[in-house]
Amino acid sequence: PEVAEILWQEGSLAPGAPSPLVFDNSVFVLSRPNVLNRADAATGESQWKLRLSGNFSSTPVAASGHLFCFNEDGTAFVVDPSESGRIVSTREFGETILATPAVAGGALYIRSDGHLWKITAP
Repeated sequence: PEVAEILWQEGSLAPGAPSPLVFDNSVFVLSRPNVLNRADAATGESQWKLRLSGNFSSTPVAASGHLFCFNEDGTAFVVDPSESGRIVSTREFGETILATPAVAGGALYIRSDGHLWKITAP
């Protein structure tokens, strides 16, 4: 059997509850306290850090060239994943969101403690 090899290890990328996301040759990690980190997926070298607000249980997802991060209070952060690493939009859903959104068929599906939303482009 083939033995797995560790290619790199970076302690500053230790995630909180959300799982890391690999997208566009980068790894994105929501660590405590509420910091979204971007690192090179090949080397683990940090590229930027962005402070968000709230506590996070759900994993960030990538769709339409952006990252979508939902905190437990129901705030969505739409993040530009490029070199700038900036928040381009926020939206308040007003309900507890613990589940990771799903991306399918050009839509984003978001489940809260009271509703299921489907968001698509017009």
